[in-house]
Amino acid sequence: MRTQLISCKISNFKSIQNTGFFNFPADNISAIIGQNESGKTSILEALETFSTGKLNPDALREDGFPEITCVFRIQKAWFDENFEEGELPRGLKAKIKEAENRISLTRNWSTLTKNEVKINFLDLETLFAPIAPPESEPQPAEKQTVGETKTETPTAPPEPTVKQLTAKEFTDRVVSSLPEFQKFVDFESLLPDKIDIKDVIKKNPKTEGLHGVLNLLEILDIKVDELELLSDRLRNNQLGKKYRSFTADFRQFWSQKIGNRDELEIQVVFQRHGKDEPELVGESYLSFWIAENGVQFSPRQRSKGLLWFLSFYLQLKACSVRSEKQSEDSDGVKKDLILLIDEPAGSLHAKAQEDVLRVFETLKKNIQVIYTTHTHHLLDLTRLYRIIAAQRETIEGDDYSLANTRVFSAHQLGALSSDTLTPIFDCMGSSFANQNVIDKTNNIIVEEVSVCYYLQALFKLKNIKNVHLLPANGTTTIPQLARLLFGWGITYGVLVDDEDSGRKTLEKVRKEVYPGDVLKERLDKILRVIPGCKGIEDVFSKDNFAKLIAQIDIKDISKENSTYMKHPTKKESKGLLAVRFFNAVEDGTITLNELDNTSKKNLEKLAKVVEEIMTEISPPVQTESPTEPISE
Repeated sequence: MRTQLISCKISNFKSIQNTGFFNFPADNISAIIGQNESGKTSILEALETFSTGKLNPDALREDGFPEITCVFRIQKAWFDENFEEGELPRGLKAKIKEAENRISLTRNWSTLTKNEVKINFLDLETLFAPIAPPESEPQPAEKQTVGETKTETPTAPPEPTVKQLTAKEFTDRVVSSLPEFQKFVDFESLLPDKIDIKDVIKKNPKTEGLHGVLNLLEILDIKVDELELLSDRLRNNQLGKKYRSFTADFRQFWSQKIGNRDELEIQVVFQRHGKDEPELVGESYLSFWIAENGVQFSPRQRSKGLLWFLSFYLQLKACSVRSEKQSEDSDGVKKDLILLIDEPAGSLHAKAQEDVLRVFETLKKNIQVIYTTHTHHLLDLTRLYRIIAAQRETIEGDDYSLANTRVFSAHQLGALSSDTLTPIFDCMGSSFANQNVIDKTNNIIVEEVSVCYYLQALFKLKNIKNVHLLPANGTTTIPQLARLLFGWGITYGVLVDDEDSGRKTLEKVRKEVYPGDVLKERLDKILRVIPGCKGIEDVFSKDNFAKLIAQIDIKDISKENSTYMKHPTKKESKGLLAVRFFNAVEDGTITLNELDNTSKKNLEKLAKVVEEIMTEISPPVQTESPTEPISE
């Protein structure tokens, strides 16, 4: 992409009073989370309004007209494609380079129908001010003798030069070459059962399914007017080859299976109207089928979920293909695409929702995607930087204040309510639930999901393998989980914080699950505390925790790290810090070398406790029977 949206500020738009600047991630995928009525959709609508300049009356507020600022990062290719040599004044490119190749534009409205766009941070009037030509020195008159006729020396016409743009012309050119913000419409790219080729060629807007057909033909690289010129054999071979290739690509993303089969095929067939349609007899049309195990079904016979996903895939894939071809719009200006998707995949099974995320991942090179969601299946815990959150907040102590929408970038998520963060917390839980974390052996129950992420990261640093962590929902639920595993005949250990509630929990497990003192020695080995740590955060030294995890000044931590987490200055939740640390260890940003001696000693103590638990709950190593019988 030659241009990329990197940040935005929205003012006076629906429930949004002023978002301040919030950032979009560099890898072209942004997920906006928030409760119902939080303003998620308003963000998408504001971006679309910035692009089109068309203001819907429903977006107006009593306290003023909207003002929307978008900041784009631009590549050198963008300059080369949109401006000729000589059109730009000296110093302009240098100014933009100083701004890290960013250009900021604000569109504001003075009436419902009148708006203007200005470019920020650049003094365009000065940069584009006309330069007066240098004054030439007067030349002495040539002497001419009486009777001499002066001959004019022919001069070559001046070489044509490109005229420098004015400030307004430059602004208009920039606006016209910005990315197109396109709103995804559910089922807009549905395939019809059939479509007349003449309607495809004319692009008749009243034709059912035209948008979906055009997208499919774009992906297949088929020109329908050329199909008429081919023989039946060549035409059928060409269509068959192309729709089978498309089906193979589609099935990489649509992971749903029908029974144990995965025989879905999208088919395109060239046909001609028969005598039963006398007004169309002989005219050509395309029919579309979604076949299963060789049996053809028309699109309208398939499930709503499959049709939504196919429509979604056709639209995104076609957009990506057009972008890759660098197709030009009617003005001849090459444009990138930013796709705005509101609550995708609502009619899909959880697994198919994850397929949607995989489509985003594949196409992000050519398309920037911004979507809203309630479902954790459309979030990736290893890429929390993609998350933007919307939350409605009132003025404290003012019962009559409007609940304005505030927008938070990924690094501010800790300041949000638990309701807003629900999809993230659900994602944290499901990521463990979807693993094979309950094994016949090697299971350790811990207090909560955040502990799992810390321990998984620490185990990676110490190269501890084959430990299956089972997160409870607080210490009070550990005895219940222990009874359940005991009833299933699954061996396990318990690891809790070294403080009162943790020790009381271990005692409760002893009494309720293992009454009596028969197993006391074994229980002492499998029911353990994290030595010397009132919370998992205390495994780290204050310095390491402040710098590597909480990203705060060490002066903010007056007591233990775990005590600080009860009232953090940055108001970030335990879960978010745990995931951030886990991701940093996974991608190699944090290694064992970054830990100081205090952290390493605590980690050694923790590793020893885990090793002792594992030794007790793991099955004994089986030795081979001797080949010769032992004589008595």
